[in-house]
Amino acid sequence: MICLLVLNALKVSVLTYMVSECNFSCSS
Repeated sequence: MICLLVLNALKVSVLTYMVSECNFSCSS
């Protein structure tokens, strides 16, 4: 159960990181 939560949090953080990187690249 804990493992699933950690995996989910990791996926969310990676997704938000990729989105912010894309926004940064697109804006510049």
